[in-house]
Amino acid sequence: MTLPVNRATLALLVLLPLLAWAAGAKKGKPDKLSVRGYVHVQWKFDFRAGAFPNHGFDIRRGRVKFRYKPVDRVLGAVEFGCDELNLTVKDVYVEYRAGRSLRFIAGRHKMPFSREELCPASRLLLVERGETNDAFEEYGHLGRDVGVMVEGDLLERAFPIGYAVGVFNGTGGAFSDYDNAKQFVERLTFAPVRGLSVGLNSTQHTDSATGRPMFAHGVDFACGIARATLQGEILLGNRLPDATMLGWQLVGSYRLGAFEPGVRYEQLHQDLKEPGDCMRMLTCNLSWEMHRKVRLLAGLLTDLGPERMGCRTVIVQVQVRS
Repeated sequence: MTLPVNRATLALLVLLPLLAWAAGAKKGKPDKLSVRGYVHVQWKFDFRAGAFPNHGFDIRRGRVKFRYKPVDRVLGAVEFGCDELNLTVKDVYVEYRAGRSLRFIAGRHKMPFSREELCPASRLLLVERGETNDAFEEYGHLGRDVGVMVEGDLLERAFPIGYAVGVFNGTGGAFSDYDNAKQFVERLTFAPVRGLSVGLNSTQHTDSATGRPMFAHGVDFACGIARATLQGEILLGNRLPDATMLGWQLVGSYRLGAFEPGVRYEQLHQDLKEPGDCMRMLTCNLSWEMHRKVRLLAGLLTDLGPERMGCRTVIVQVQVRS
């Protein structure tokens, strides 16, 4: 979920970090304000019956992030988005680093759930995230929200472990809260052997309509062997208090110089009580690292479901980052 901003809010959020930087900057010292961003321009051709317009260009993502560091352990960040030419505020948060093992984050940012969701869009192996990610975001299990979180890294040399625990409004990222129910999210990652990372995550919140509890759980892994990368994820959670959805995917890629072909197979069951309600997707992808800051991706998404067999979508995307 993204939130529109008016011109006054935009001007204020842009000027605040600039003024803070101007007030805190001293001659001879490095700038405390950093600005980063990226743009993803996409062309899509949708072969599905009834799709209109079935092809065209879009600004898939446009982001600018201001990071201000007044002192060594404190960081403030504001990120603006212009996805599909809609101006929004993505992230607004403050971070305090007591050390690598303990960091406090307060504000609006991504909840620590799902490896694919937490991976920045410019670092995804394929051109888009999967259908499972979209479904779990639609029902509030992942994505951005306002809250507080504690995270850190432990036992880095012996057995690296990362943890994150947070409590959020549970309003799908809205800046205003409208009830007393809150969402709790937990994530644990560890590296049992070199080159392998495993993640476990869980979230709990209350359904605003019925007052009944809603849950979601997930397990994921990422493995790198020489030039090959293999990633997988399984997510299980409530779509409704009486309906449970299950999604899983397996993604693989192989680096060939500047090129990296990849493939993903995914299944999504919208309701485990309805075995026939299953979406199966196959994505074939080719990534070309044209420059260290410019990337071209082309993907063919094929629906393998019994009723939509052979329906395809072609996506070509240019990514440029600062």
